[in-house]
Amino acid sequence: MFNDNSGKKRNTSKIKRLSAYVYMPIIFASIGVIILYFALSPVIKNITAVLAMITSDGASSFSNELSDSFVGSNVSGDTVDASRVDYPDANSKFAELECERLNLDVSVYSGDNEKCLRFGAGIPAYGNIPGFDKTVLISGHNATFFSPLKDVQAGDRFVLTTNYGVYTYEVSELEVKKAKDFDPAILQRADGDNLILYTCYPFSFIGGATRERLFVHCTLVSGPKVVYPEVTSK
Repeated sequence: MFNDNSGKKRNTSKIKRLSAYVYMPIIFASIGVIILYFALSPVIKNITAVLAMITSDGASSFSNELSDSFVGSNVSGDTVDASRVDYPDANSKFAELECERLNLDVSVYSGDNEKCLRFGAGIPAYGNIPGFDKTVLISGHNATFFSPLKDVQAGDRFVLTTNYGVYTYEVSELEVKKAKDFDPAILQRADGDNLILYTCYPFSFIGGATRERLFVHCTLVSGPKVVYPEVTSK
């Protein structure tokens, strides 16, 4: 009986040592891989986006994924008839955004999915277009087209050119907050043709800023207001 108990104890001791030297390192290594994956996935995503932009055949990829109806604007004056407004289709380019001081020049698409943001900036599906007395929201990746926003200052001017008019905005406020704290209801208020640019923040964060966003608030300086023709009764 004594020998049997001793043998069982030795076997149990061997199993414990085996667990300590074999299984535990595997468990800790697996946990480490999972942690690294979640920590580095934003970085990998940004790098992939940059490499795709550099190495892709822009013309062929663009024709397969997005459409381009942008031709610039020859509209002058303070108003433009609604019949002249080209309402953008999903995933189509409909404007260009520029800031001379920041050396920013980017195409703007109707949509903020990865297709659109791979080639430029985008307006979300629930967003507005200029000229309708509501706030326009435009997003872009901070590692590519919106990287110049790291140097943006109050007073900088952005020019948004559409098919039906040219809109100039001036930066009035810079705001950093969590993405979940942004209230989309602001886009439904008729409180002026304002512009908000936003991107991930901070720019220097190696892990990729997944929680905070930089919001660049701009007020309208000039640009035509979209008007509807008066309906006259016969």
